[in-house]
Order: sequence, then structure tokens, then C-alpha cells
Amino acid sequence: MRWTLAGCSALAALAAVWRLGATYTLVPFLGFLALGVALSWIDLTEHRLPNRLVLPGIAASLPVLLIDALLLGDVSAWLRALVGAVVLCGFYLLLALLSPGGMGMGDVKLAALVGLFAGYLGWEVLVAATFGGFLLGGVAALVAVLRGANRRVAIPFGPWMLGGFWLAVALAP
Repeated sequence: MRWTLAGCSALAALAAVWRLGATYTLVPFLGFLALGVALSWIDLTEHRLPNRLVLPGIAASLPVLLIDALLLGDVSAWLRALVGAVVLCGFYLLLALLSPGGMGMGDVKLAALVGLFAGYLGWEVLVAATFGGFLLGGVAALVAVLRGANRRVAIPFGPWMLGGFWLAVALAP
């Protein structure tokens, strides 16, 4: 599992460099990648996304993305990021409330962080990241069932949500 996570992280870093180039904007995204690796490992091994990592990640990302938007002269990107965070967090909260036990509150808070970064890059990335997370999570669940797991097996969703984001970074227009 470590090597898989390391390989996926390297691909995500390449996607970030490819999409953003060697610019200041790359810095917060690589920070988000590092946080995402830690969160993915914890979620895969412990089935939780700790507040002590997710909430400071959100708090630190807000001013860093604002500074980047100001440097680029594109404050609308930061405003779009805020809307993306609220929309994706609200969507995940709705899912968690409709299906208790299916989606955890850690996923809801992580959705705010994913929505922040996806929204910063654009609406297309936000939509693609959302669908990408569910696509990857569905594939993971299907593989688990095909390998003999009970259909009610708990699949940590955080890594797939993050993977969907990085897939969107690489592929979304």
C-alpha cells in the first residue's frame, strides 16, 4: 500500500507541475498534496480523517490562496474557491445526513478542502474532481467486492476524493 500511495503521489505532483508550471501557485498545491498523502494514509489504515489535520489545512490554505490570487490579479479565483468549498462541503453533508454511516463527517470536512482547491482552478475542475472521487471510490468498492469483501465493507473515501481531485487537475480543461 505504501508504494501505491507513493506512486500516486508522484503522479499527482507531476499533474500539479504540468497544470500550474513553476509558479508560486504550485506551492499551495504541493502543500495540499503533502497533506493529502498524510490524510490518505490515515484514512486507509484507521478509517478516519482527523480534524487536527483537516481544519488547519483549510485555515492555512485560505490566506495562501488569497495571496496567490492577489499576486495573479485574479481575486475571482479565490472567491470561486470559497464557493467551491461551501458547495462541495454542503453536498457531502447532504450525503452524510441522507445515509448515516455511509459518509463520515471527516469526508464532509475534507470536501471543503478539496472544493477550495478545485474551485480555485475553475468550475470544470470542481465538477470533474467531484465525479472523479465517486468514480474512483466506486471502482475501489467494486474491486473489494470482487475480491470477496462483504458488500457492507467500509471503504475509506478520503483517498478516492483526493485522487479524483488530482485526476481532475491532470485531465479537466
